[in-house]
Amino acid sequence: MDIWRLLNIKMGIRAGECCQQHKDEACPNVAMANKSLTVWIDKEKLACFGKQVLCNKAFARTGKTDKDKSTWTCKDFWKEREKIPEAAVEHIHWEALKKALANSPQGKQWRIPKHWTGQCGVGQMLQRRKHQEHSLCPRCGEADKTTKHVIQCQAADTRQRRKTEIKTLRQWFVTTATEPELQYAIFQRLEEWHDNKPHRPMYITNRLLREAVQQQDLIGWWSSLQGQISQKFERIMEEHYKQILTRKKHNKWTRTLIQQIWELQRQLWEHRNNVEHTQMTPAKQQQLDIMMARARDELQVGCTDVQCQDRYLFAKPESKLSMTLTDLALWLKEVQLARRTVDDVRIRKREQVARSCAVMHAWLSSHNPTTSSNNTCTATTATTVTADSHAEQ
Repeated sequence: MDIWRLLNIKMGIRAGECCQQHKDEACPNVAMANKSLTVWIDKEKLACFGKQVLCNKAFARTGKTDKDKSTWTCKDFWKEREKIPEAAVEHIHWEALKKALANSPQGKQWRIPKHWTGQCGVGQMLQRRKHQEHSLCPRCGEADKTTKHVIQCQAADTRQRRKTEIKTLRQWFVTTATEPELQYAIFQRLEEWHDNKPHRPMYITNRLLREAVQQQDLIGWWSSLQGQISQKFERIMEEHYKQILTRKKHNKWTRTLIQQIWELQRQLWEHRNNVEHTQMTPAKQQQLDIMMARARDELQVGCTDVQCQDRYLFAKPESKLSMTLTDLALWLKEVQLARRTVDDVRIRKREQVARSCAVMHAWLSSHNPTTSSNNTCTATTATTVTADSHAEQ
């Protein structure tokens, strides 16, 4: 090795020793500028920071402010969002939820939080982001407000698909030797939640199971579909596995149950998307009728007020009325842009002519002040006529 490589190695060794020597000391902040990625804490841009400090800030572990949701912990957020009682929050098996998410593929780790918070392509979000003009469910035609409706939709094909997925979950319960009364309790409560029915009494002999069901009732069964299940479910399976003398693990059962529930939701979400993109739904038909009426109005107005290069949009009018929903929406958008372009050109021409007239008026005023008043009226009339003639070209 040459002298430069040796010096580089020596410098690296000394830098490591210096870092270890001063690792517990506070590092001064240095202002940064023109950086593509910056980190701000308390309105101060940081040049260096500890990972734990950044984690504490990101997950709001340095103090909660009721009016500032950015300072809330994950538990505070879900307690407020799902109206979970304070006592019930501590009964949720957060550790199992964490491990179930960590053991899922990367794609699921991205999709599941979006589904929990409703930040996915449901009707409400598509309307809010202006991807469509309505929030109707593609399967039943009702308001598709949140991801909860994706599971609770009462359309006939959705109910049949949900029954199929419930059978899959039931088969998994059999494979994992789930305690029979626990199976009965979970399926009864899920059925009641799906149909928006009040809870029916359960005649269960297991005292621990009764307490677990009561806790889950407080937590919410929609929350259970998100993976927020009672810790006592795992205790019930622990005792059950000991009784039947199996080597199955109760903690693995809990993690896998959460993943099975997520898979049930994914299948129903895929079913919704399949209906949305491959079938003519009531919402699509209503939207198509509205667009057809708009297309007829545009064809009736004609292409006399658009530029020559945009008049091809009005060729073969009969073909426009036989377009699909997507193609018709694109055609209407192009027509709207073409008409807006004419307005922009007309405004721009008027501004140009007005500036030219103002220059001419100023020149005439400076050379012949007595005729300035007469030239003002003439220039205004000429501006309007000239701009309109340019816009029509």
